[in-house]
Amino acid sequence: DENLDTIGKNIKQLKYGDLSGKVDALVIINEVITKRMDETAESVMKNSNFLIDSVAKVMHDVFNKTPDKVPLKFGKYFISIVNKVCSIKEIMIKVDEKIILVLVEQLLLKLLIPDLDKLGERNEGQAIFRNINNTILRILENCSPT
Repeated sequence: DENLDTIGKNIKQLKYGDLSGKVDALVIINEVITKRMDETAESVMKNSNFLIDSVAKVMHDVFNKTPDKVPLKFGKYFISIVNKVCSIKEIMIKVDEKIILVLVEQLLLKLLIPDLDKLGERNEGQAIFRNINNTILRILENCSPT
């Protein structure tokens, strides 16, 4: 742990924390990538593989349950932040291809959740579905072409 900087510690919290801890970490990660990217770019780039790997694990953990057990509010917020991260070319270009493939596989598998777009009382499923599609497009735009 002592080797992790602040961003690394938040990514670790996202990956291994409880739901409340994951939300706290997402709030900080969102703030870093939307408002403080200039001052934190070096750390974000250094942690890019860890970030995307953690996102793929959380994606699996959160959505790999029966649709009625998925925490929709968290899922909606989480996938919106994933979309923002994947929209930043400087981050995505640094990520190893194997890690990106794991994330893409998780995203594609989530699109197969039966009636995902119909989940939630406030169209959360529809928002999640749209953001997953957008995230896949952002990955295609922003990763190193191979």
